[in-house]
Amino acid sequence: MKIVNEEAFEISGFGGVRERVLLLDRATFGAGRVPDECFDAFGGCVYLANAWFLPGGETGMHHHDGMDIVSVIPRGRMYHQGSHGTGYNKSPNDDGGNWVNAGQTQLQRDGNKGIRHNELNPSDKVQPMMQVWIKPEPGSAAPEYHVLDSEPNGLTCVYGGELFPARMRVDILRLDSQRLNSRAGDDERVMHEISSAERHGDLAAHTSRFDYHFSADEGPLLMFVWQGRGEIREPQAGSTDGFDGGNCNGNSDGNGNVDVRTFQRGDLIFARGCDVYASEECGMMVIRESVCRTDKPEV
Repeated sequence: MKIVNEEAFEISGFGGVRERVLLLDRATFGAGRVPDECFDAFGGCVYLANAWFLPGGETGMHHHDGMDIVSVIPRGRMYHQGSHGTGYNKSPNDDGGNWVNAGQTQLQRDGNKGIRHNELNPSDKVQPMMQVWIKPEPGSAAPEYHVLDSEPNGLTCVYGGELFPARMRVDILRLDSQRLNSRAGDDERVMHEISSAERHGDLAAHTSRFDYHFSADEGPLLMFVWQGRGEIREPQAGSTDGFDGGNCNGNSDGNGNVDVRTFQRGDLIFARGCDVYASEECGMMVIRESVCRTDKPEV
C-alpha cells in the first residue's frame, strides 16, 4: 500500500482553473508534457486531477477524442455546456441549463464521436471538482451524458460495473457522519460487502468490523480522498503493482500480516484488499478494474 498526499504535486492550471494533476499517462500524452511527480496510467485511467475553479472561472470550450470523462462535484455546483449535455450553448441564466450539484457525478461517454464541452463556475466562490479520463472500450456504445446521484452512505458506481460493460470501474465511497456519530462502539459498526470473498471468511482472522471492505480478489485500487480522515488496513501487505510511492505516510503494524496507514483529505492511495475505517465523514473516489467486466463490446 502506498499513500501520497496531493501537496507532493505542483499546482498548474489554465483559464479560470487551477489543479493538481496526480496521474497523467506518458504513453498517451507524451513524456515531455508530464511532470516528474505524476503517476502513469492506472489501467485504462490516464488522467486524474483535483481542480478548483476561480470565481467565475471556466475551462473554455474545448475538445477531447477517445476519452470518457468522469467529474465529481464535492460541494457547490457547476454549470456544464457541451455536445453531450442538455445545456449546450446555453447561459447559466437560462432555464433548463445543465447544472451539476454537490454530491453528484457528471459522466460523459465519448461513443467514438469526441466530446466538446465547457465547465463553468458562475459563483463568486472557489468551486472544487475532481476529474478522471478513461480510455473507453473498443466498439463502445453511442455518446451518452448523465448526472448521477451518490448514496449518502456506501458505494455508488458511476462508471462501468453494473452500469455498462467496461474494463474500468469508478465508484464514489461516502461514509456518513450521522451514522458514524450515532454508533456507541465497535459493535455498531456497519459492514459493507462488495464481493463473496469476505462471506467465505478470508478475513475472519483479521477483523469482523470495519466501515468498508474491499476484497483482494478485486485487484489493485486507486483511491482519492476529497473529504475526511481515518485508517486503512491492508490484511496482506505486498505488491502495489509497480507503483513506487515516494512521500508516503504510515507504517506496517510490525507483525508482517497487516499494513496499517492513516489517511486524510488530499491523499492518493494505492492498495489491494483493504478495510477502511472512517474517523469522520469521508468522501473518496475509487478506481479499479471492473469485476463485472465483459469482453463483449456494447452494441
